[in-house]
Amino acid sequence: MDRLEVDPLRIAVEGRELPITPHVVKFVFGIPNGPNTLLVVSGIERNNHQIELRCICDEKGMEKLHDERQLQKPKTRGYSDLKPNEVPRWVIEEFAKHGHGDDWSITCFFMALFDGLLFPTTSLSISGDTYFYCKNINDVHKFDICSAVVDDMAKKVPKWKKSSSSNSPSVQGCVALLLV
Repeated sequence: MDRLEVDPLRIAVEGRELPITPHVVKFVFGIPNGPNTLLVVSGIERNNHQIELRCICDEKGMEKLHDERQLQKPKTRGYSDLKPNEVPRWVIEEFAKHGHGDDWSITCFFMALFDGLLFPTTSLSISGDTYFYCKNINDVHKFDICSAVVDDMAKKVPKWKKSSSSNSPSVQGCVALLLV
């Protein structure tokens, strides 16, 4: 991460540079590079999407998942300890893992992919943005995800560089791309 530079986004090592472009993201991950940019979601819309996601997860048995997880891992936060619109990432991963290839399990797979790999943050909960982008699985391939990954990293690199001077820097953005 110390070797990342912005404007343009690139890895710079010993006088050599590797640009980080949508083409590089496509080459490394082989993900869709559709014509539509990811829309910016307003705070109100984000909250509404989180409410919708929480309702669906509650209907699908999120409370039962929490009870089962607490039996296996007693230090897990209880269902009643969640904020009203909070959906932990592990819940979405469980829905994806134990689904039967239906629309909901595929939607959860895409949410886990977006939140955990392509656009990770320090939050352990799924954002309303992530749900919004993934809720219609027939539209995911229409997004220019490769450009969105580059744009997201370009926003997060300066934040990381600022936090790297602290004792516990938070690495955000698509670090998996850099590792490959």
